[in-house]
Amino acid sequence: MARNSFVTMDVERTCRIKYDIIGFFENGFVRVKLNGKYGFIDAYGKEITKIIYDSAYDFTNGFATVCLNNKWGFIDTTGKEIIEIKYDYAYNFANGFARVELNDKCGFIDTTGKEITEIKYDDVYDFANGFAKVEFNDKCGFIDTTGKEITEIKYDYAYDFVNGFARVKLKDKYGFIDTYGNEISEITYDDAYDFENGFAMVCINDKWGFIDITGKEITEFKYDYAYDFVNEFARVKLNGKLGFIDTNGKEITKIKYDEVLNFVNGFAKVKLNGKFGFIDTNSKEITKIKYDEVLNFVNGFARVCIKGKCGFIDTTGNEITEIIYDYADDFVNGLANVRINDRYGVINTSGKKVTRIKYDYIANFENGLAKVSLNKKLGFINTNGKEITPIKYDNIVLSFVNGFSIVSLNNKRGFIDTTGKEITPIKYDLVYDFVNGFARVCINKKWGFININGKEITPIKYDDAFDFENGLARVILDNKYGFIDTNGSIVTPIKYNYASEFVNGFAKVCLNDKWGLIDTNGNVVIPIKYNNVDNVVNGVSKVKLHGKYQLIHVTAN
Repeated sequence: MARNSFVTMDVERTCRIKYDIIGFFENGFVRVKLNGKYGFIDAYGKEITKIIYDSAYDFTNGFATVCLNNKWGFIDTTGKEIIEIKYDYAYNFANGFARVELNDKCGFIDTTGKEITEIKYDDVYDFANGFAKVEFNDKCGFIDTTGKEITEIKYDYAYDFVNGFARVKLKDKYGFIDTYGNEISEITYDDAYDFENGFAMVCINDKWGFIDITGKEITEFKYDYAYDFVNEFARVKLNGKLGFIDTNGKEITKIKYDEVLNFVNGFAKVKLNGKFGFIDTNSKEITKIKYDEVLNFVNGFARVCIKGKCGFIDTTGNEITEIIYDYADDFVNGLANVRINDRYGVINTSGKKVTRIKYDYIANFENGLAKVSLNKKLGFINTNGKEITPIKYDNIVLSFVNGFSIVSLNNKRGFIDTTGKEITPIKYDLVYDFVNGFARVCINKKWGFININGKEITPIKYDDAFDFENGLARVILDNKYGFIDTNGSIVTPIKYNYASEFVNGFAKVCLNDKWGLIDTNGNVVIPIKYNNVDNVVNGVSKVKLHGKYQLIHVTAN
């Protein structure tokens, strides 16, 4: 909100204090309760319906379900009963349709109130991907959004459509239908999984294979188990061994490995005789299967281990480092942290040391800097390995946030910038990160603010202070609340028993157990006389006085 603006309270279009309950605004309307009956009002407090309903639910997708004399129907946002209140129950609209129940049968209506199906089904489920599952006489099928049954209602069970196909079950056998209701395969499989990436796993006589979206079986049914296709390859298992097939069903590797993982970034981890290595998508073993452990390729390099020592290989399988490290992190932006004998350093993708292996600890690089520890002191290095600060601090509370890091020395705190420069003396008892250009600082249990140049914009005098939001910060002095601006000037008198943060340009304030609202200039826009006041939402605040509720319309000009 611009400074020097003003706010008006629209009294003429404010609802009277009369309701027993006012709910929360949902899509511009709110449920109200009066003398045990429900209705709706709009943001100006206007009753869009009579307060006559026995029950009601919030508006969803432009409609609200309402109940009268144990029957249910719908109203629109004008309050008009667009659907006759005749159903035994009605559910919210979802994807343009609502489930309704009448005489223990179910069906659907559209947003005009038209019944797109007969109310004849034993159960129905919400539309998903253009189709809804229906049940009749203990059998399942599907209807489309016109209400047409795209399949016979004949299946013992049906699953939702996934990727254009639905699994169906008949006489303990499985198959698939498409969105036209056509069975793309015979209902002959003992088990089946949904289509993923164009293929579905199916099982006959405890053997697994795959079908494509035409229903064609692309593999023999010979595998003890199979896994979904990922990146055009699927893992298969036969006689306790594993390998890969491609989307033509061709085995691209011998089924010989004790363990295989999916291809990641063009390579798959494989295990044989207790050792690990990698294969590429041409099934070539790019390394000897010799490592005790390998981790997936990240940014073109993979960590490998032998006898408790680690190193790196590239995508050709070449070892770019000796296998000498006790620990190593993945390469990120061309650098990796490594450890030898409890000392840390940094190497690059050539395997060359960027720093000496000397630090007690190195954190991950963030924004080109990493926190390091040496002899119980802390500092920062850059990506060239240069120490941009002396390694002297007792603690670094966090890495750089909004361009600054909190550092501690001799039980005092201050800030450094990304060049390592101390922008403040290390003198504060407590500090918090910069938020919106300012940071809270504390000396001798008193609080104030500094700007990004380290300048104190307020005296360090407040009992407490809160972060700046929209150019204002709450402060507490002698147990009273008020607000200051970014120059440190007082915007409101520091007199309130409580003040909330500003929400949508207004803050709740309490004085002598009464509540009201102020704007960002400190003007009182709702009198401080109510038992409770809610935040302004969509230009409206709900207030309570003597156990009754009303809405007040507040406008910023």
